[in-house]
Amino acid sequence: MIDENDALYDFWIIDAETGEPRNARSRSELHEFFASDRRILARSVVGERLVSTVFLPIDHAFGDGPPVLWETMVFWQKAGQAMRTTDFQRRYTSCEAALQGHAETVGALERGEEPEEPAEPESDSAAASEVKS
Repeated sequence: MIDENDALYDFWIIDAETGEPRNARSRSELHEFFASDRRILARSVVGERLVSTVFLPIDHAFGDGPPVLWETMVFWQKAGQAMRTTDFQRRYTSCEAALQGHAETVGALERGEEPEEPAEPESDSAAASEVKS
């Protein structure tokens, strides 16, 4: 069991002062972060689709390379029906790459195209090297 004072090294937040990702220091800090809207980077509606780009609390690189902490997904949002996910998902190692990927996804949908998924998480190598633990 995790003591409230132990750092949560497997969980990430965006530091309120620096704006940079770092490990959560306590369960209450993690809860406070996720109760806020700071985890939502961008949301856009294109027709019946919602494009959502968010900060992830878990490194989806799982320790293999720079932390993958941002994700863009596309959801169907038809009036009167429950929201459904599509197969589209992109993950990133930097906030800058996530914002660019969000814009590219929205742009593709606005042009009537299906957005393409990269084979590997997209990164901004300078920003990825600045992610702090």
